[in-house]
Amino acid sequence: MDYRNHPLYPELCRVIGNVVLEIHEFGMEPKPLVIAGMLRTALAGQHQLAPDTREAMEMAMTLMATPLRDA
Repeated sequence: MDYRNHPLYPELCRVIGNVVLEIHEFGMEPKPLVIAGMLRTALAGQHQLAPDTREAMEMAMTLMATPLRDA
């Protein structure tokens, strides 16, 4: 799926960017699986999220947890 053409692409970028900054603040390296794990943890919490934010977080988690294809 080409996420760049998805209507939630700006929200997807915002979500991933926020997670990367949080990971950096913890002194960790923002690897894709770490990003996916933080998103999974946030989604499992009792947070009230806007539907678009929740969907973007789910998309980001899927994207970050998917291995890159060989070029």
